[in-house]
Amino acid sequence: MDADDRRPTPAETNAGDDDVDDERLALTAMTAEADDADDRRPTPAERNAGDDDVDDEDDRRPALAGAAQAHEWEDRAAPGARGRMAAVAGPPACLQVLTAADAVGRPVLQSPAKTQPMHHDAHVRTLPPLLPGAMPPLPATAPLWRRACRVAHQVLAAVVVIQAAVRKWQGRRRLQGLCSAAVVIQAAERRHRAQLRYDGLRRAAITVQRSARRAQWQRRARNTAAVTLQGAARRWLAERTAEAGRDTERAVIVIQRHVRGRMRRRDLGLKRAAAVCIQLAIRARLRRAALDRSAAAALQLQRHTRGWQQRRRYHEYRKIREKSAGILQAA
Repeated sequence: MDADDRRPTPAETNAGDDDVDDERLALTAMTAEADDADDRRPTPAERNAGDDDVDDEDDRRPALAGAAQAHEWEDRAAPGARGRMAAVAGPPACLQVLTAADAVGRPVLQSPAKTQPMHHDAHVRTLPPLLPGAMPPLPATAPLWRRACRVAHQVLAAVVVIQAAVRKWQGRRRLQGLCSAAVVIQAAERRHRAQLRYDGLRRAAITVQRSARRAQWQRRARNTAAVTLQGAARRWLAERTAEAGRDTERAVIVIQRHVRGRMRRRDLGLKRAAAVCIQLAIRARLRRAALDRSAAAALQLQRHTRGWQQRRRYHEYRKIREKSAGILQAA
């Protein structure tokens, strides 16, 4: 009797039930985590940077659905009916996907039509290893169709992960394009607004300049008119004064000349005093700088002279000492 046709023992049945319960608990935890992630309200930080997370959650849903369907197929085979199902009808047609090994040792999927009947041990040897952290490993006594279901679930999960990565890359690329277009549009809008603002400011400046020039011209016209009126009044007064006597006009001219001369002399005196103060300060500073330089030069000269004298005395003392030492040695 083949390993696929024999009935499972009570120990194998209990072990299979424990594995099914563990897988049910793992699937329930994954489903609850996905439901919690879908139901909870995202925070502002997650809402700003959650495009990738939303894509991942949307792409994990088919994987969870495939895992639930696989567990449903496994649960349909009750402990008492698994042996009969494996012995009579075998696994369902949708799970009859076995794997073979290529020259490198990697698993290769085969269609149900091309699958050849193989021994149970050969199927176990050619099945690929479980994905790390995906599901708990199956026991060695697990039937072939259950391991094939596990492989199909792993392939489905891998396909979903690849699709999620591709969709994420496409979404990022579209987002980059939209961001670039938005930047261009914003730049054009800001440039247009800046141009309008500049034109408005330029027109306002021109208007203000025109108003200022008009006011300045009007003020000059009023000043000219006032000067003309003042001249006419003074001429009339001068004529009246001339009629009264030319001496008054001469006295006025002399007084004005003296006053202007006094004012001019006072201004010149103030300017001369300021110039003298500045010159005194500059000359004093230059004189102090020259004295400082002379003192520094004299000090340097004294230092060199004293050093030369000390060196000369030291050489003379050394010569005398050497002569004395030579005389003592000769004696």
